[in-house]
Amino acid sequence: MVCQQPSQGYNRFFLQLLTTFRAQFGENSAGDAASFQLLLAERKTEHTEWPDDDAFEKAWLDLDAYTELGPGRVVMVLRALEDALHGPKTESTPIGGPLNVEHVLPQKWETHWPLPGVSDAQTERDVRSSLLHDFGNLTLVTPSFNSSLSNDPAKEKLPEIDRHSVLMLNKHFGAGKATWTEQDIRERSKRLFALALKVWAKP
Repeated sequence: MVCQQPSQGYNRFFLQLLTTFRAQFGENSAGDAASFQLLLAERKTEHTEWPDDDAFEKAWLDLDAYTELGPGRVVMVLRALEDALHGPKTESTPIGGPLNVEHVLPQKWETHWPLPGVSDAQTERDVRSSLLHDFGNLTLVTPSFNSSLSNDPAKEKLPEIDRHSVLMLNKHFGAGKATWTEQDIRERSKRLFALALKVWAKP
């Protein structure tokens, strides 16, 4: 999905995979996870070859995630990362309802989010536009929280995210953080990728 690889033939692929697995381990045998991963890794066709870590990283950092995947799939990806951040010592705090994607740097940023002003305005606009929908600029909040935040300036918005969100994904915005720059987006994209690499490790 993130690497934008074609998904045609998945139905046949998984049927073949199950047939091979049963032939090796028997109808009533569960086999083991390592054996199943080995079978996955062996499948190398146009539609089933696993991207390597470098290809995954390039796709993750370059992808205009919100526009190319859509909000539903972005929620799915970010929820998986949120789950991965929970360890045995993490308190279980259920979210009573759906979660929406929030652009930390808003889509309508012009009023409260001035450009850095270190180069020409058009170049800075282009850079900002290229990062706006990246994973590093996206997080999850409740619908009511989302509507109350909207386009507030960073010095108000980031403390509000930290104050009201129970998601581990949003702890990044705490510790008195009051600015959110293009460099912050790039750095968070890389941190999220490091987590994604563990969640979706290549077999």
